[in-house]
Amino acid sequence: MSEIHDFTLSIARDHLSELGLPPDFEMKLLKDDDWSLVIKLHAPLEAALTNALVAHVGEESTRELFARMNVGGGSGKLAFAKALKFADATEIRFVQALSELRNRLVHNVRNVNFRLKEHIKNLPVRDRRTFVRDLFYSYVLDERSTVSVDNAVQQVLARPKQALLQTGLQTIAIFYLQLRITKATHGSTTLKAKIAEAEHGRPAGSGDEPG
Repeated sequence: MSEIHDFTLSIARDHLSELGLPPDFEMKLLKDDDWSLVIKLHAPLEAALTNALVAHVGEESTRELFARMNVGGGSGKLAFAKALKFADATEIRFVQALSELRNRLVHNVRNVNFRLKEHIKNLPVRDRRTFVRDLFYSYVLDERSTVSVDNAVQQVLARPKQALLQTGLQTIAIFYLQLRITKATHGSTTLKAKIAEAEHGRPAGSGDEPG
């Protein structure tokens, strides 16, 4: 796990812990085969996305609603993440790509022998670049540069499981940072309202001071 920056790993672990997962969860994933890694990484990633959505809406009662939503589609979790502007294109593409890969793997029992490295190598060049750009964005310094993407392909092929886990943990960490920022903002707004009410003896924005 040396490739993963300590700060990113710490934030990701905080989010995983909030989701009820053990502190060594990511280390256990590396011991799994490629098929299991994809399946098991997708589950906490989707839960982290749900967690962030609930925080941005500000209503805990929406958790079950978001949890039941599909990840993709016009009315799925990613559509809400995009509308709420707490995830950028790279994170949205990553979640979408991982979801599509996960769905392909679970719908055919023969895919239990899936090998990420062989899958990448067997893709046509253009598809390989797109696959790495979307699923391993943390390795791509400039997605507009073919050289940069090709360099990322070589890095990913050297250690595909570690590369996928790194990008997944980075995304989970980003969702958690956005979640904490949202909660802090909501808390600040509530505090300001309470201060205004205490100072003026009325809710903030309820009208002019009496003459």
